[in-house]
Amino acid sequence: IVAENAAGATIGTLSAIDPDFGDSASYAIADDASGLFEIVGDELRLKSGVSVDYETQREFDVTVQATDSAGKVFEKTITINATDVNEAPGAISLSSTSVVENSDGGVVGTIAASDPDAGDIVTYVVSDDRFEIVGDQLKLKSGISLDYETAEPIDVTITATDAGGLTSEQAFTL
Repeated sequence: IVAENAAGATIGTLSAIDPDFGDSASYAIADDASGLFEIVGDELRLKSGVSVDYETQREFDVTVQATDSAGKVFEKTITINATDVNEAPGAISLSSTSVVENSDGGVVGTIAASDPDAGDIVTYVVSDDRFEIVGDQLKLKSGISLDYETAEPIDVTITATDAGGLTSEQAFTL
């Protein structure tokens, strides 16, 4: 078992039992269709800097070869299962960064953020108290409007939070 996104993780320690008392074994990968794994000493690992993605592939078959000092070879295919970990929502987008002037409660635009975890619900908050997020729309609160001639550009930060509490933020200038 290996957790997704765990670059270079150790999968486990390999061992072989040889009927010749005191004999040792060396290990090699005979087949790894994914090309993601390596053996270092007697440990099966993900290659340095490499990780698996649960949402893309959940099982990996690796055939390991044990060779004793007499050159006798034993092969076994090991199935490695990836486990899912909660991942933060991705980049946040806003369909528009302007609002119609003097529009009480006017809509700025539609917000979107994807979450790599299938079925995860994303909620949003905005940093400026004059705005609110209703459904997936950023809008001015009721009773608030902006006047083009007097308004300065407004910097807001939208924070997306997934069901596991992980967040991502994006700043926008309106």
